[in-house]
Amino acid sequence: MSSKPRLWPFVVAAFLLVMINLPLAHMTWNNHRLDTHGIEGVGQVSATKQIGEKRFVTFHLDDGAGAGGAEEKTYTVEVTPEAFQRAERDETIAIVYLPDDPGTNRALAQVPTGSLPWWLTGMANLAVLVMVVLMLWSRRHAMLVLEATEDVTRCKPDDTVLELGGELFLVRGDILEIHDDYIVLQANSDQVKVILGEHHNPVGHQQPAQVRGRKVSR
Repeated sequence: MSSKPRLWPFVVAAFLLVMINLPLAHMTWNNHRLDTHGIEGVGQVSATKQIGEKRFVTFHLDDGAGAGGAEEKTYTVEVTPEAFQRAERDETIAIVYLPDDPGTNRALAQVPTGSLPWWLTGMANLAVLVMVVLMLWSRRHAMLVLEATEDVTRCKPDDTVLELGGELFLVRGDILEIHDDYIVLQANSDQVKVILGEHHNPVGHQQPAQVRGRKVSR
């Protein structure tokens, strides 16, 4: 019952990592396919535009590229100055494409993306990992510490951290750790350290337990 709250931050982190890395992985895979199975063809230039020192060509596939219905779709890429001039003059651009998937294509004179996507993806991955580490650190150091006011008893599976007033708490959860003088309970996403003192714990590891205790100020 308490495993879902424990695992959900890691599920979210894994999802974020997949979403962050998916565009770069897709681009890398398509480039590999174009390098190994691509064939050369010609794209029909529909527009050219220069922004500062960057030059962009917009093109669509012609029927000779085996585009089928893909010739209606346009693609915009940054190209070298020489390719830009040829595109303006000839209204065509040399491309490489996959015969079974013409929509996966690349201009032969396309300017490489460089290392920026790798840096951005790496920084985003690092940010997610730092978030997970900080989350675990804060959870560990924000642990509630109680001094037991009664013996630990078995209970039905439950996840409860209930403040009773006067610094007293009722805790129900699974036992994570058992030591000579204290135990650690997991209640949802909270871990609670219970100092036993003169009280006893007859409940085993990973078994649901209940205990009342007074908060210990750090």
